[in-house]
Amino acid sequence: MAIDRGPQWAIQDKNQFPALAGHSGTAGTAETRRLIVTEGAAHSFITGGTVSTDAVEVTAFNGGSVAVGTAAVELTFTGVTQGIMITADHSNGTMVYIGGSTVAQDGSAALTSLWPGESVSMDLNDATAAVYAVGGTTNLKIYKASLT
Repeated sequence: MAIDRGPQWAIQDKNQFPALAGHSGTAGTAETRRLIVTEGAAHSFITGGTVSTDAVEVTAFNGGSVAVGTAAVELTFTGVTQGIMITADHSNGTMVYIGGSTVAQDGSAALTSLWPGESVSMDLNDATAAVYAVGGTTNLKIYKASLT
């Protein structure tokens, strides 16, 4: 019996490249969108609104591992970030929750959750918005990376 895993063109297409993408606008209006790429040319299948692309010159790459437990820990970065990526360690036994300072170990106030091995990337100016991580148990680990 074959398992349908859905479209997998991004996995098979060797021309794809990693990027940090952002979106802004108001639903139902002429929206302005911005796609930030870190390498190569940007391709967009967005319709409606105004689409602009900017190549970001990366001046520094920062990162490291962070121990996560049942109390929220702030993820700090060096310099003013243009984008960040957070990855949950593959050996974590449970989810890690990502959010603001009120994110709790039960997942309340979380922006997203990461199962072991999962990642999230986002545009973030760390000078104005702090990000926190918390887990349901102790001895969890995440990896953080930023482009400045």
